[in-house]
Amino acid sequence: MMQEQSEVIRAETGLQIKTEADLQTTCLRSLRQSLKATREFRGGYVLLVSLRALPELRPVRLNYHAHISVVLATYFTEQGLSDDFDGLVIRSRLALEISYAAIEMLFETDFSNEDVVMEGTAAALTRIYDFF
Repeated sequence: MMQEQSEVIRAETGLQIKTEADLQTTCLRSLRQSLKATREFRGGYVLLVSLRALPELRPVRLNYHAHISVVLATYFTEQGLSDDFDGLVIRSRLALEISYAAIEMLFETDFSNEDVVMEGTAAALTRIYDFF
């Protein structure tokens, strides 16, 4: 499941971000695709919760998020959106944790207000990056 989510993020890193609207649209698309991948993965919700709840699986989630944070920071740096690589790694990590929490919340609320949650999360991620 995490591999499928990585593919979603990697697909987004091929896009050019020029405006705040571009970033928010990209964040929203990535969130929706990650949610879709989790929903379609057999046992996706159980795995999602287990990665946060079971101490034995914590390193899997944390190592994955650390790796993807570097991928995202590299992508944003290469686009010239920031030259603060270390700060981007931290902001990317925070964005991933918030995305993970939003997806988990949607499962726990039977996907109540899915569009509002996805759009609000994408807006929050855009503000976290604070490029524009």
